[in-house]
Amino acid sequence: MPAAMQTIDLFGDIFASKVAIALTANSAGLIENGAMVEVFYEQLNFEMLTESEAYGFVNLLADFGGQLGLWCGISFLTCCEFVFLFLEMTYMSAEYNWALYKKKRAEKEKMKKFLL
Repeated sequence: MPAAMQTIDLFGDIFASKVAIALTANSAGLIENGAMVEVFYEQLNFEMLTESEAYGFVNLLADFGGQLGLWCGISFLTCCEFVFLFLEMTYMSAEYNWALYKKKRAEKEKMKKFLL
């Protein structure tokens, strides 16, 4: 059983909590060697910390595309040139095959007229 009960107000109005310390007969040294410390703040300010992304997803894609263009030599203009080359080759191939088809058809017509 504690011999005496003493209540000490810690932190004043900041936390408004009281801590009860039981002082027993064996803790007489605590009474003799204890000290009460009061802390006074110059200003009671607070700082609000918020977090936000420092490097967005759009910036990541833009930088990735830039690095890809730098190291691989591929840019949007190069991709457009490859598409244009493909379309031009397709057109030239179709034009050549159409001319070849017309030539063969003309030869067949000529042979038909010759045989009749």
